[in-house]
Amino acid sequence: MKQRGFMLIAMCLLGIYCSTADAESVILQPEAADGKNSYVHSNVASYPMGPGPTIYSSRGYAGYTSYSLIEFDLSSIVIPTTATIESAVMGVYVSEKYGSVSSGVNAYRITSAWTESGVTWNNQPSVDTSVAILNSGGLVSSVGWVEWDIKSFVEGWLDTPSTNFGVELRNIVSGSQFAYHSSNQSNYPAYRPTLTITYTEQVVVPEPLSMILLGCGLTALYCRRSKK
Repeated sequence: MKQRGFMLIAMCLLGIYCSTADAESVILQPEAADGKNSYVHSNVASYPMGPGPTIYSSRGYAGYTSYSLIEFDLSSIVIPTTATIESAVMGVYVSEKYGSVSSGVNAYRITSAWTESGVTWNNQPSVDTSVAILNSGGLVSSVGWVEWDIKSFVEGWLDTPSTNFGVELRNIVSGSQFAYHSSNQSNYPAYRPTLTITYTEQVVVPEPLSMILLGCGLTALYCRRSKK
């Protein structure tokens, strides 16, 4: 009987606390001095194309291909190590496009270092092509925001910051459009690339005082009965 009584009290006391998971978001939209954007173009393979207000992506348009490179500095954000990343949505604004063939755009994780002012087609960084994240919404057929949920990339960068070299954007349809993306150097701050990281963290919080009083009352009641 005493064991059952102890179990009852323990269950009641555990009920004093509840666990909640509140979602929080961190939004990055770097300025020129903080962000890192550029692009490489096969037509000018040895010439650095950045930094500048616009970066480009195409695949075979007019016979040439270009890739966009974007890196976010995560060192300034504070996310608890016990948190769970729910999503990490990167947004890029397509300001103009040329060509009649629309394409989806894959985001790949860059795996080696590069610089805005020095990267070229010939010395472009390596990428992990085993994981391709397609933009949401399918074909990019008009100007406007395009998004990718790069959650797996961000989780890795937060765990091992030294592996954060950013992402590379590549069109997936051969002969597809030449798309202009606003960069962190854009004269229109609202159109610069964004990264929105949403996370949750389990937090144990006390229930109202009435639950505590109930727990104390049950404990006192059991002690009185156990003495009989």
